[in-house]
Amino acid sequence: MHTPSSPAPSPRTPSSRPAPLLVPVRPTPAGCRLAVFADARGRRTAVAFTSRELMHRVLGEQRPHVELAERAVRALLAPLGVDALVVDPVLCAPLPAPLGGSAPAVPAAVPAPAVTTAPAAVPAPRVAA
Repeated sequence: MHTPSSPAPSPRTPSSRPAPLLVPVRPTPAGCRLAVFADARGRRTAVAFTSRELMHRVLGEQRPHVELAERAVRALLAPLGVDALVVDPVLCAPLPAPLGGSAPAVPAAVPAPAVTTAPAAVPAPRVAA
């Protein structure tokens, strides 16, 4: 309760809280699930965007998404064991060409880097005599 002797509560303004993030989702029969991707090292990670333009540039215009605060995204990912969240990523694998061979609808934002590590040699299985 506000009284004349107490300081006035500060109103929450849109600039006092962070803008929601646009988080890609996958529609399922049970509802939407946060989309989880793999980074260059194969680690599971989530992505989020600060604008529709950035999201469309990287994932295409048809990608379903929800608006969530970063804290909510991290809370939803924690039970899945995903702790990495990349905001406004610029690297994405190229979209596959549609059937019929025409060019992708949206090009990748940045070409993928060349892989510089060779795969580990796998020894041939031993047969017990």
